[in-house]
Amino acid sequence: MLIGGLFHAILGTFIGKIRFALPPLVTGLVVLMIGLALVRAGIQYSAGGVPNIGKPEYDSFLNWAVARLSCSVWFVPPACRCLRMSSGTDAIW
Repeated sequence: MLIGGLFHAILGTFIGKIRFALPPLVTGLVVLMIGLALVRAGIQYSAGGVPNIGKPEYDSFLNWAVARLSCSVWFVPPACRCLRMSSGTDAIW
């Protein structure tokens, strides 16, 4: 953690000088590629985790139900909030 903090402190001193080389298109594509690279690991962990590959509990209904529940907890409230705001109501959850 100390090395990471020092790295960020040094990076912060000259990030303004290289910002011209990091337009939103470039940084967006980098974030997209990192996300796509992590999809396989996410699916494996949703199915029961890498250590359980080949065991009977891997790819069970319970594992997928927990994964679906956690995804809906994260994605449904913001989607509902956007729908409420676009409908003209100003109520905030």
